[in-house]
Amino acid sequence: MLQAVENDKSNSIDVEESILGGNHSFIGAEVAKNWGFPEVLILPIQYHHEPEKCPSKNNKIQLSVKAVYLSDLLVNILYSEKPDEYHNKFRKSAKKLLDLNSNDIESILEQMHSRVQEAGAYFNLKIKSSKSIQEILQEANIRLSLLNLDYDQINKQLVQAKIHLEQMTIELEKKNKILNNLANIDGLTGIYNHRFFQNALDQEISRAIRHESCVSLLLIDIDHFKLFNDTYGHQVGDFVLVEFAKILRENIRKYDILARYGGEEFAVILPKTTMKDAWAVGEKLRIAIETSEFAGESEKYHVTASFGQTYSDPAADDDFSKNTFINQADEALYEAKEKGRNCVISYTPKKKWYSF
Repeated sequence: MLQAVENDKSNSIDVEESILGGNHSFIGAEVAKNWGFPEVLILPIQYHHEPEKCPSKNNKIQLSVKAVYLSDLLVNILYSEKPDEYHNKFRKSAKKLLDLNSNDIESILEQMHSRVQEAGAYFNLKIKSSKSIQEILQEANIRLSLLNLDYDQINKQLVQAKIHLEQMTIELEKKNKILNNLANIDGLTGIYNHRFFQNALDQEISRAIRHESCVSLLLIDIDHFKLFNDTYGHQVGDFVLVEFAKILRENIRKYDILARYGGEEFAVILPKTTMKDAWAVGEKLRIAIETSEFAGESEKYHVTASFGQTYSDPAADDDFSKNTFINQADEALYEAKEKGRNCVISYTPKKKWYSF
């Protein structure tokens, strides 16, 4: 079938119909039915090339069908030999099917290539980096214009195009960095935010299940921070939060994940780390904070912090859930505060609190 499509430049669905008597949409939907999948999954498989033919009146199913159809067009912009054709089709279809405006469509097109990489990372897949859609379309336009140029003109055009593409690549990298920062980085401390923490914890849990390894979590709360803010003011409080985050970042491993959980609370995900080792990391951080001077413009400040730690082997725990995992660290943190603060407490299933 692939050979026929390549040789005759035919539509893949037409070739499938002629050789198999059915196309991949129909066959995929029949397989899904046989497996007992619900309609909300079967219909998007069956009608993802022809969303207008979907018979369902269910709004959620209709949206899923349209989303998969538009996703297919986006992928073809990145990886087909006719990116401009699919680009035009996507713009028209996105407006028609989802009533998206020009700004919405541009935003999707600008982020598409990086979102593919994020999706691959989420499923632990190594997807080859793609150029941005703007670069792909620019190169397609160049190839088209080269057809009517002589050799000298071609060389001149190629040099100019290369310079332009390099400039555009630099600009896009800057924009992508800004977009990633806005989405994943806490604006005050410069570390990851709560949104990134939740996604990262999902990924580490999935990795631990696949590799049958363990994962630990630290929740950290600056002691009496409200009183500190009331005494010294919020500007000093913000300064302390920034310096506090720096100390944590400097005292963990490169592959540990530090995030601002909210307010004066921080979280550290510790992959492949046992309960005892995670407690040792917490104690190291606790001492680093306790012994640090937060030197402001006119005064020096000292703070301490309480630590709640939990540990799990998700693959071996039939009752494991992410929310329960976070709650366990939170309960241990609460116990650390009850025990007088400035300490590290580890959670165990029977709530026998450990400080080693």
